[in-house]
Amino acid sequence: MEKGDVAKVIHMRDDTLKGLPNTYELGWLNWTGPKGSLLGFSPISPTTGPDAIKQYNMVKRRFTEFGFDYIGTFIVGWRELHHIGWIATSVN
Repeated sequence: MEKGDVAKVIHMRDDTLKGLPNTYELGWLNWTGPKGSLLGFSPISPTTGPDAIKQYNMVKRRFTEFGFDYIGTFIVGWRELHHIGWIATSVN
């Protein structure tokens, strides 16, 4: 990417997978207000379709139960599936 370009998800993942530190995800806090906060977590499961669906349904259900919007992504490791979830909220 050139300086001034708008980062897209593919650019963010490209940098992350290259091991380049970045703060792209902090942009998600812009919609929560000036005192936004971010909590991340990543349950791990086997790399199968049924396990990925089970993870998604479990995390999505808990987000909904507590009134949060679901923000998540899946990353496949060597032999494991990382389900990265983010809770973005405003501290007022």
